[in-house]
Amino acid sequence: MQIFITRGGEKSGPFTLDRVREQLDKGDLMPDDLACQEGGTEWIPLSELMSKLESSESTAPESSPKRKTLKKIGKILAGIAALAVAFVIYAIIHDYQLAKRKHWVVEIGYSGCEDAPPIIGADGTVYVRGDKLYALNDETGGVVWEFDYLRNNKYEQAPGGAPAIGPDGTLYFGGDGHFFALKSKTGEKIWEMELPGTTTPAIDSDGNIFVGFGGNTLIAIEGATRSIKWEFQMGKRGVNPPGYFQSYKPSSPALGTDGTVYIGFANGKVYALDGKTGTKKWEFATDSKVTATPVVGKDGTVIVGSTYGKVYGLNGQTGEKEWEFAGRGKLFWAAAVGADGTVYVGAARETFVALDGKTGSKKWEYKKEDFSDLDMSTPRWAPPVIGGDGTVYVGTGFFSRVFALDGKTGAKKWEYKFGDGRNPGFLAMGKNGILYYRTRSYIKALKTDDQTSSPSPWPMFGKNAQHTGRAPAK
Repeated sequence: MQIFITRGGEKSGPFTLDRVREQLDKGDLMPDDLACQEGGTEWIPLSELMSKLESSESTAPESSPKRKTLKKIGKILAGIAALAVAFVIYAIIHDYQLAKRKHWVVEIGYSGCEDAPPIIGADGTVYVRGDKLYALNDETGGVVWEFDYLRNNKYEQAPGGAPAIGPDGTLYFGGDGHFFALKSKTGEKIWEMELPGTTTPAIDSDGNIFVGFGGNTLIAIEGATRSIKWEFQMGKRGVNPPGYFQSYKPSSPALGTDGTVYIGFANGKVYALDGKTGTKKWEFATDSKVTATPVVGKDGTVIVGSTYGKVYGLNGQTGEKEWEFAGRGKLFWAAAVGADGTVYVGAARETFVALDGKTGSKKWEYKKEDFSDLDMSTPRWAPPVIGGDGTVYVGTGFFSRVFALDGKTGAKKWEYKFGDGRNPGFLAMGKNGILYYRTRSYIKALKTDDQTSSPSPWPMFGKNAQHTGRAPAK
């Protein structure tokens, strides 16, 4: 910026603004000298011009290196502040969205049965095992009735899997060394029998109950009379290592449309049995123990995993291997099969995959962004359930998280973290689109964006997303 000065008709300059300040301080220039800014035509007293220039200078960008640096720092700080505000806004919106999903939470107590998912009755009633067997109102979480099955309060005897619902509404489940039949409406006991270490039962259309017990035996029970129709020995007594039943939760039976019963065992074999007689149809030897419950696709393919991480697709009629997929971690729990035949299963502690049900080839994988909070000693992914719009819901790991994944792409739709317990949370889905999440000591109901469907014949743990355990239609 340049300034001209005139005094007594004599013009001088141009001077810089700093030079003019210096001359004024020395008295070489006077406030009443006339001055004009370079490029201007108006001559005004120097004091007036300086006042205008200094006023504009205070709002003008700084030109010195120091002022430029300060300005840059100011911009950076402003950017950080803006990001912080944006993050807070995002967190508020995110928490609000999650809060909108929360429907209700009920404490059910701990009994060592966190691997037993809830099941849903035809009227929407939620049945779940905790320190008692509870029947809960699906809308409010209120206790409809409760049944105390822990006779000795010895949790090591408590495991018995989830209940199953017979065609007449009878509820069957095992726990604390006994197997019970209850009226699902009232919780009144119909009968009980001594049966240690039972699995989740499966029930055919005639009301016959198939249940494993003792870690090595499968039996068929006639529901009306509680008489044992047949027994199949999968392994010798004592074949399992100490603590096997408590640590590995043996495979539960699944049913095909023709009444065939499928089950895995600790000797690494998968068995197919005639449901009427218990006669073995075939057996298939895997590479390691089988604790995962088999599931059955629409084409009759039996899907089952081993504790060495392999997933097998077996011909349901012959037991011949159609395909296998090698995962990178132990597979403890059941897979799930979508309406289009896609198989969904956890392949490692942080990786969940979708496989082509015809070939076993990988379609996509979802990898958790962080899995540092997952307990290294426990299974990572619980059995998935599938919503009516194809969304795959799966619980996992330490702090009990549930993920909603797009069934076609594997993209995460949303995630909910409960922070309760170390084992994977087992899920069930009501017909009203409510997802029920079983953690260590609680059951929690979440609102989803879809309604559920039940593809046949036995595509996921417990047959369907309600885990009724009842035979598919023939």
